Amino acid sequence: MIDIISAVLSLFAIVVSIYAAFTANKSAAAAIRSSNCGVIFDDYLIKKIPQARTTLRFDDKGILCNGNNLCDALADMSMAALFYRYDDKIFFDKLVKECSSLEDLIVEAGNKPKRFEDNQHEFWQAVQKSLESIYRLIDKKRVGGKL
Repeated sequence: MIDIISAVLSLFAIVVSIYAAFTANKSAAAAIRSSNCGVIFDDYLIKKIPQARTTLRFDDKGILCNGNNLCDALADMSMAALFYRYDDKIFFDKLVKECSSLEDLIVEAGNKPKRFEDNQHEFWQAVQKSLESIYRLIDKKRVGGKL
């Protein structure tokens, strides 16, 4: 009887040890993932993109000014994220697609006048939505969420 109890307790101890090792590995992977995201993206998300966004404006002819600043920040961030091209191609492709779509929107507004306030309002909403999408995508990657 004691041998059976001993065997059951040993088996339970092995299961608990395996579970503890699994969760420790999972936690370590999450810490590395979060650290990588921080190193690559924090400067862009906290400083570069918001600063470039604040310089955008329409001139009196309805042409967007200073769009190059935000486009450059987005392009630089995409280049800084090249690590993910090899580590997580799905994430990298989605990020580049989101950044490229926003760049296209900005370039178009710089080349094609938006004279009416309604058109400019729609543009600002589209920029906001696009930026939120980029930030959400990166945050999901940082915490290990499904993309």
